[in-house]
Amino acid sequence: MGASIAFHAARSGASVAIVDAGIPGRATTAGAGIISDYGLDDDDAAPAWMSLVTRSTREYRTLFAELGADAARESEFAEVGEVVVAGDDEERAALDRFEARLLGAALPPRTERLTAADLREMWPYCTGDVVGTFVAGTARVDGDRLAAVLLARAVEAGARSIEGLATPLPDRPTSVDVGGELVRGGRLVVAAGIHAPAFAARLGLSAGVAVEPDRGQIVHIAGDHPVETAPVLKTFDGPYILGFGGGRVVAGATHGDARDLETEPRAGDQSEILANAFRVAPGLRGARIRETRVGFRPRSADGFPIVGELGDDVWIAGGLGSWGLTMAPLLGRLLAAQLGGGEPDLDLAGLGPRRFAA
Repeated sequence: MGASIAFHAARSGASVAIVDAGIPGRATTAGAGIISDYGLDDDDAAPAWMSLVTRSTREYRTLFAELGADAARESEFAEVGEVVVAGDDEERAALDRFEARLLGAALPPRTERLTAADLREMWPYCTGDVVGTFVAGTARVDGDRLAAVLLARAVEAGARSIEGLATPLPDRPTSVDVGGELVRGGRLVVAAGIHAPAFAARLGLSAGVAVEPDRGQIVHIAGDHPVETAPVLKTFDGPYILGFGGGRVVAGATHGDARDLETEPRAGDQSEILANAFRVAPGLRGARIRETRVGFRPRSADGFPIVGELGDDVWIAGGLGSWGLTMAPLLGRLLAAQLGGGEPDLDLAGLGPRRFAA
């Protein structure tokens, strides 16, 4: 989110400084990278939510046109579609309902029901008796690489990147102290994920920052099959599997207790992720674990992002939960337009922090 705002603001001609402490547990680093219009929960079909998600996924085409020809490759972005799978009668019934919901959409996507054999052709690791529905249009991206591309383009456009911890200054709320250096600004945007409440509290502006950490653990697996064109695999009980270049498979993810923001992988979470992955893709049992990542999703109290002005010239951008990589490019552009005095092409009033302060 911060990288998106910085890129768009710098590109518009604003003087921009980006301060980042690189604190472990960043959600972007641990995020799987699914860019999809279609959540599987009933709440994901609500009109207000669907409108925001659909606008966000469409934004990616505009974003990569602005970033340049190599940006999609650098961030491992690819439109691969998705397969929602079902392994028992209950899940097959849920799959039927999901298909009916898609067919009832104003612009229904292309769908195709897959047999277990069809699924094995797309995902060689799916050796069990699992069927699914293919849905076109879903994409995946490496969030860390996308953030790096956005920041690099922001710097090319004139932004200054500063490594260090930004300490708020209550008497100068639009400036920060970074290791003894005063970084002055006319406006301050707090895009600090789960750390936003503490930062805002130092400025006496915490009332609208209703964000809590949701700990996620995710496993990267080194497989023997090429999977860079394989669709995203989703299940109704939460687990998902993605494929990237070099045979890299990403399986996840857990949700839950953040404790003391502990970033070390937990054995129980690792077992849960792998058991869920093997249920859908038993062929992964013989693959090698490449790494395990842990991140903390900034989850808002009502599930919607928090984007807007906290106080005089102090803004917040966060609370995206599991949808950060989907929504950040759009919301970053819209907020940058507001900061520049323009009128965004989507009304952000309903996403403002004052809904919690009230």
